Amino acid sequence: MNIIDILFNAAGGGVVGSILHLGTSFFETWQEKKKAETEIMLMNAKVAAAEKQSAWDAFTASQKTNEAIQIPSGAASWVASLMGIVEALRAFTRPGLTWALLGVLSLAYFKASEEVQAGMISELQFAAFTAIFWWLGSRYSASKK
Repeated sequence: MNIIDILFNAAGGGVVGSILHLGTSFFETWQEKKKAETEIMLMNAKVAAAEKQSAWDAFTASQKTNEAIQIPSGAASWVASLMGIVEALRAFTRPGLTWALLGVLSLAYFKASEEVQAGMISELQFAAFTAIFWWLGSRYSASKK
């Protein structure tokens, strides 16, 4: 074995070792990138789950508006009466608006001529069904507590 063979063997081993090191470094970098992407996906999923949960909590809280009012102890009688009137008005508003809208729609339909009635029937049906299902939807959600 002469000096040239030793130098070529050393250089060849160095080149192969460097190539293997580059391959290992590339694989480790790729593996860390995948692990970071997985962690980011998990964090995004946790954030999305927390957002959905908070949205459902807010929705549930908004549906509890039909609970009885709490009159503070020691409140003046006129304050308690006013709070009772406000509660009664609030409880009446949606069904009252529904019936009023249905009355206005009926009045508009029956006061119109036959040509106008034919042209407005689809709009009246849409408005009537919207009002009815708005009211029934609020009653359904109130009964599901």
